[in-house]
Amino acid sequence: MMETGKKGGLGVILDEIDGLSSGEKGGLQSLLAYLREWSPANPGVPVIFISNTIHQRMLQMISRHCLTIKVGMADENQITSLLGVTVPNEWKRLGNGDLRPLLRGEYSDARDAEEDLPVEIPDGVVPLARWCLYTEMDPYLTLEMENNDSNLAGLVIAENLPDRIEGVKGNTREAWDLYVKLFQCIQESDYADYWAFFYQTWRLLGLSQDVKLNTVNMYISQEAPWKSEEPDLGAIRYTPVLTKQSALFNTWKMLCEIADSHGTSIRNTPIALMLSLNMENSSGFVAKKQDKKKKVDSMALFSVVQ
Repeated sequence: MMETGKKGGLGVILDEIDGLSSGEKGGLQSLLAYLREWSPANPGVPVIFISNTIHQRMLQMISRHCLTIKVGMADENQITSLLGVTVPNEWKRLGNGDLRPLLRGEYSDARDAEEDLPVEIPDGVVPLARWCLYTEMDPYLTLEMENNDSNLAGLVIAENLPDRIEGVKGNTREAWDLYVKLFQCIQESDYADYWAFFYQTWRLLGLSQDVKLNTVNMYISQEAPWKSEEPDLGAIRYTPVLTKQSALFNTWKMLCEIADSHGTSIRNTPIALMLSLNMENSSGFVAKKQDKKKKVDSMALFSVVQ
C-alpha cells in the first residue's frame, strides 16, 4: 500500500518498541539483522516501529536504518472535531498531548478556576481499601478489578496503614515492627509492578495485586485484628496522585535500573553509581580490560561490604 497506494501485501507493525527490555539481546539483534539486510533487490516486507522516544541507545541503533517520522501533538481544532469536546486549559498545560484523559473527563476548566473542588475518586477504590484494612478477607479471593484501581487502592492502604495499626497497637515498638513488615509487602508489590511494566512481564500484575491487597490484609487481620466498628468512608484519607508518566516517574525508573544492574538497594543507587564511575576511571580499582559482567559483580560486592 505504501508503494502503490493500493491495499494489499504484507507489513509488520511493532508498537511500544521503547518497551523492549534493556537486558534483552536476541530480539534487538534479530531486528537489526533484518534491517541491515534490506536492499532494493531484497526489500522484504515493510516494518513500522512505533515508539514514545528515540533517545535510548537501542532505539538510536534501530533509527540508523529507518526513516523517522515525528508525530506531534494534535491540533486543537482536530481534537474538538475528533472527540467532540472543548479542549480544557488544564490539559493544554499538563496533558502532554495524551488524548485518553480527555475521553475519561479527567481535565476541566472548572478545576482551573476552582482548585478546592472535591477530588473525584474512582468508584470502589476507597471501599476496597477500607475492606482490606478493617475486615478479614479470604486470602485466596481473586479480586476482579482493573490494575489501575487496585494500585490506587494499594496507595490508599499505605496512606491509612499507620492509623490502622496505631488504633490497635498504639504508639509502640510492636506497632512499628508490624508497620515495617507490612510496608515490605507494599515495597515488593511496587517492585513487581516496575518489572511488569518496564520488562513487559504482565503475569506479575496478578501477583502484585495479591501482595498489596490480600497479603497485607492477612497479616494485619492476624496480628492486629480490628474489634471496633469500621470507620466511615469519609474517615479514610485519599490523597490524589499523578498517574501519568512524569519526570519524577522516569527518575524512579532509572534508580530501579541502576539498583538492578549494581546489585544494591534503591536508596544506595546514587552512591553505587558514583563508585561505579570512579572504578571505571581508576585503574587502581578496575583494570581497563575487565569485562562488564565482572565490573557489575565487583560493584555488587563492594556495595555489600560498604
